[in-house]
Amino acid sequence: MEQAFIGADFTQAYVSCALGIPSVGYVMICFGVVNALCSLLFGSVMKYIGRAPIIALGAVVHTALCVWLLIWRPHPTSPVLFFMASGLWGVGDAVWQTQINDLDQAFISKEIGDETNNLESSSDEEQETLGY
Repeated sequence: MEQAFIGADFTQAYVSCALGIPSVGYVMICFGVVNALCSLLFGSVMKYIGRAPIIALGAVVHTALCVWLLIWRPHPTSPVLFFMASGLWGVGDAVWQTQINDLDQAFISKEIGDETNNLESSSDEEQETLGY
C-alpha cells in the first residue's frame, strides 16, 4: 500500500503537477537509491540495536512525512523538497521491507521449525514476484 502511494499518488499529485512529468523518474531514482542503501544499513544495524528501534524509526518517519505531505503546498521553485520527501519515504519503506519480512520469518521459524521456514520463505518470494 505504501509503495503504491509513492509510485502512483505521490508522483501524480506532487511531482508531475509541480515539476512536470520528466522529473518523475529522477525523484523515483532518489527513492530507490535511498531505499537500497537503508535496506543494507538497517540489516547490519539491527544486529547491534535490535529490531524495535528500527521499526519505530520507520513508523516515525512515515507518520511525520504523511503529516508534512498533508500541509505542504508543492511549488516548482523548491525541487529539493520533492527529493527529500522521496528519500524519506525510501527510509520508511526500507524498514518495512527488511524488518517486517524478517519479523515474519522469526515468528514462523519459532513455531514450525527452520526447514519448513525456508520452504515458506522461498514460496512467499516466488508468489511476490508473480504479483500475489
